[in-house]
Amino acid sequence: MSNNNNLYQAGHNMSGYLYEEEYMSCPAFWFGTYHVRITPEELNFGYTLGCAQKTVNISEIRKVTVLEWQDPLCNWGGWGIRWMIYPHREVGYVPRNGPAIRLEIPAKDGSEYNEIYVFICSDPEKVKQMLMNPSGKAAPPGKDDAPHNMYQAGNNDP
Repeated sequence: MSNNNNLYQAGHNMSGYLYEEEYMSCPAFWFGTYHVRITPEELNFGYTLGCAQKTVNISEIRKVTVLEWQDPLCNWGGWGIRWMIYPHREVGYVPRNGPAIRLEIPAKDGSEYNEIYVFICSDPEKVKQMLMNPSGKAAPPGKDDAPHNMYQAGNNDP
């Protein structure tokens, strides 16, 4: 299906994705088109340029939270790939205004803190459901859906 935003979502499609959306974004001339793709094993989001996207193994995701609305200028200081260091480190993939997913995965350096990523998507409830339960079985423990206020300082523990 396609609409005027050049967005498409699919169940099981010929490309093998359980979910997919793609569209031109504000910094397209730097990184290419923005996308969110989910397979049974992986989540991939970001821009066409390889160094400007993130791939996450779904089994490593510790927490998934839906953020109702993100305004890149107010919440992140601009569009594109943005970094926030207070109250904790987060990386945002924010090509436009809209709802988003905030996910936490174990830190690669083995520290007690999680890596946190925020990415814009058109149907965050559907994406959250697929990430928490990609096989249709009961959701694994620890993939909490507690509300998150990005202005409220809190601990970053798993």
